[in-house]
Amino acid sequence: MEQDEKRLVEKAQAGDLDAFGELYERFSPGVFNLALRMVGSREDAEDIRQEVFLRAHRALKDFKGEARFSTWLYRIAANVALDEIRRRKPTVSADALREESRWEAAADDQGDPQEQLDRSLAREAVQAALMAMPPHYRILVVLKHIEGLSYEEIAAVLGCTLTSLNVRLHRARESFRKAIGPHLQGLEESGSDLPTGPKKNLALY
Repeated sequence: MEQDEKRLVEKAQAGDLDAFGELYERFSPGVFNLALRMVGSREDAEDIRQEVFLRAHRALKDFKGEARFSTWLYRIAANVALDEIRRRKPTVSADALREESRWEAAADDQGDPQEQLDRSLAREAVQAALMAMPPHYRILVVLKHIEGLSYEEIAAVLGCTLTSLNVRLHRARESFRKAIGPHLQGLEESGSDLPTGPKKNLALY
């Protein structure tokens, strides 16, 4: 754990609310993005984010620093998101997915309009494919290919061995490729020239 992060955690554990606020500012975007990719709704993702940090604050005294704080936080976030999916069994319409994609595009309104459109279409396709996957595979793809966690970090988040993770991640990639196939075909037929980043997310090479 980095020294600055360790200092903030120790101060927060001692009851310093400002320190916990700094941890929130630092890690809140990642938690929200994970939740959004898991449930497909900004409103539900915001609820999950708030629940994650409430649980983290309550359990902060039990954090021993054996893993990075972000890894510990992602473990809480993954559990909350999966619990929410099991509880609500949410379904997200195509219109809702398009709305999320357009909101993200509007948040990054710089660059060529065609490139913005291509990125928006890619995000929409990725999210639609994620929502079509079983949640236990979806979380793997989100952690590895969207959040960019290492194999060791993902194993720590999910509480599994690296050997087990490799098998599960292989199956998750296969599930994603199957889900993204129709969307890739549609994008190719529409003539969209996808940027490198979205191409990598879509293909999961």
